[in-house]
Order: sequence, then structure tokens, then C-alpha cells
Amino acid sequence: MRTFHDETWETLVNAMKSLGEEIEKVYGVKFDLDVSKSHPAVVNDEKLYAGVKPVLMDLNFVELRRPVMIAEDFSFFEQQMPGVFFFLGTGSGIPLHSDNYDFDDSVLIDAVRLFDTLLKGAD
Repeated sequence: MRTFHDETWETLVNAMKSLGEEIEKVYGVKFDLDVSKSHPAVVNDEKLYAGVKPVLMDLNFVELRRPVMIAEDFSFFEQQMPGVFFFLGTGSGIPLHSDNYDFDDSVLIDAVRLFDTLLKGAD
């Protein structure tokens, strides 16, 4: 189960537990809930994002209109320090974890441009 906020996750788990307890009482069955939280939400730091957004837009990156529900190891780094997560946009139409996926190396040019620009502007 994925949520954008830890509080929402806790609320949903508690609601499922309560529902399970009610089902046990009404139907005389045993309810067992096993839920694990694998990854925290990836949430961009607003101040950092405001700083990198002009660079991203100049390099024709597209700002997502809505949050994306992903499970990403980057979220663990963001728990230690502020961060900004972005997609490079391989956009082949073939899902990332498919056997048929073929990484488009040309996106690395945009990535190098982005990091070069960010590093040159860093204090």
C-alpha cells in the first residue's frame, strides 16, 4: 500500500484493523492483517525544487501536473537530507520493468546537461 503521507498510511492501516475486528465479531471468523511499509513517499523539497525548476524548464523537462505514486529508494535519502527527484523521460511506451524495455541512452545527454548546469550554479 502506498500513500503520499505517513499519517494517511497509518489512518488506512487502523481503518483496516478496525474493519477486520468488526468482521471477526459479526461472522465469527479470524482476521489477520499483515501490512508492511516498504518505502516512504518521495517528496521534493519545495525550496530546492524552486531553485532547480528554472534549469529543468530551460532544458525542456516537463513538470508533472499531479504527484506520481512510486516506490523509490531515493525516498530514504530524502529522509536524511532535502532532495529533488525527477524523471529523465525515456518515454518509449514500454514499462520500465518489462523484459522488452530498452534504455534510451540519448537521455543521458540531458542528464549531463542538467547536472552540469546545476553544479555551475551551485554556491
